[in-house]
Amino acid sequence: MPPLSKQMRDEYANLFNTLTTKSNKLSEVKTIIGKIQASKGRYQKVADIVKIPWYFVAITHQLEASGNFSKHLHNGDALNARTIQVPKGRPKTGIPPFTWEESAIDALEWEGYKKLSSWSLSSLLFRFELYNGFGYRRGKKIYSPYLWSYSQHYTKGKYVADGHFDPEAISKQCGAAVLLKALEMVGEKIEAETETTHRNLFKVPLAPNTYNSDAVALQYLLNEYGYKLNPDGHAGNKTSDAVFSFTGNYLPGDNR
Repeated sequence: MPPLSKQMRDEYANLFNTLTTKSNKLSEVKTIIGKIQASKGRYQKVADIVKIPWYFVAITHQLEASGNFSKHLHNGDALNARTIQVPKGRPKTGIPPFTWEESAIDALEWEGYKKLSSWSLSSLLFRFELYNGFGYRRGKKIYSPYLWSYSQHYTKGKYVADGHFDPEAISKQCGAAVLLKALEMVGEKIEAETETTHRNLFKVPLAPNTYNSDAVALQYLLNEYGYKLNPDGHAGNKTSDAVFSFTGNYLPGDNR
């Protein structure tokens, strides 16, 4: 998994801000959004337990299970048994058939989303792409249809099976970013970017020999985005390098 760098964040922001839904897909997207809004209460209950935005749950449900409440959020397998596809054998506890809610909570906790501290635009798009995998970034030179299908940013090319990419296949599923944009257009507010909401953490001074509790919080925050820092509270060069990768600026006191 690549860490969420400033380059990736800028890419996400640019693609999202310029996104338009293809005209022949507008009706379908409107129908999906209507179904998502009609089930907001169910999504909100799960989101409140896991402490994440309800629309992340809703959009993931749409992509993994076509919004079907009789299927696992993990991968779309039927709720009358543990999951068969990857991840296999979920939930580990409980007796089938599972309720959609208990399966959804298990899926989101298994993915590591429980109580993550930031859900800004770039965070959301990064985690949607992470859910499906970063294979499209490895030499395919296309934007992931899991995010951008039905928009002008995607034309063709798709993994049709694990490890098998078909350059001529076209995704028939609406992308996560398109649904997020549609929800934003009907009034759903997206959190501000991480360095704004956690502004004080990014002001931690470079001090590798001094313990700072804010440095611990900063290190844990960066680790949410794929950085592999030791959260020891000592803000040294590795922490400053990660901050530079994420924001484009080193920690105060780092004059490189």
